[in-house]
Amino acid sequence: MTRERMIRKQLYILPAQEMQLKEKAATYGISEGEVVRKALARFLTAPPITDAMGVSFLDASRWEDEREYITTRWAELGATGDSDLVTTDGLRTWKRDDLHDR
Repeated sequence: MTRERMIRKQLYILPAQEMQLKEKAATYGISEGEVVRKALARFLTAPPITDAMGVSFLDASRWEDEREYITTRWAELGATGDSDLVTTDGLRTWKRDDLHDR
């Protein structure tokens, strides 16, 4: 049986995760890398995590919807010439919290 070529990756984990990783590796007698590979394989084959409406949090179209909303809202605000929201050079003056009324 031929071993598949590995690709080196570097990642950051929290101190608590490091402790758990070490414990799992010791419990099962495998390397920490093997624990990470098994966890990653499990995550990648699991059904997507969804919200209450059944829409996947990993669905890229959700970001496209947000981008479309922001672009539309920006055009509306710019078209009104509302100086409280858009400066004369076209930069926004509103904050993220200002969008929560939608």
